[in-house]
Amino acid sequence: MRAFLEAWRGRPFTAEELTGFNVEKLINAPALLNLVHVQRGEKDFANIASISPLPRSMPAPQAVVGALVFDLSDPLCGEDLPLLPQRLREQIEASPEWRELTRRAAPAAAPAAAPATQAGAPASSGFDDMDDDIPF
Repeated sequence: MRAFLEAWRGRPFTAEELTGFNVEKLINAPALLNLVHVQRGEKDFANIASISPLPRSMPAPQAVVGALVFDLSDPLCGEDLPLLPQRLREQIEASPEWRELTRRAAPAAAPAAAPATQAGAPASSGFDDMDDDIPF
C-alpha cells in the first residue's frame, strides 16, 4: 500500500509522516486508478495496477456509496457489520480476530445497523498537505 500511496502523492513518506499516518484520511480523496482484470478459475477480479492524482482538468466524481470505516480494534465495529456486503461480512466473521472479539464480548442482542462515522485524522497524518501533493 505504501508504494501506491507514494505514487499517488508524488513523493515518499518521511519517517515522521509514517509515524502519524492515519489511513482514514484517505476516505473520499479522489484518485485515478489503473485496473487490470484477472480471471482465476471462473471468477473475474479487478486488481489495482497503479494509482495517480486526477488530472487538473478532471473533476472528481461524486461517491455512489457512502464511506465506511470498519475497524476491528473499535469495540463498536459490530454495529457497522450489517452495512457491509454479505461476502465481506462472511469473511470478517470467519476471521480469528472477529471470533476473538465476539468471544470476549458479553452476550447481547445483535446490534442494530447504525450509520458509519468518520474519525478525524491526527494533524501529522502525512496527508494534511494533500492539496499540495495531488493536483486537482
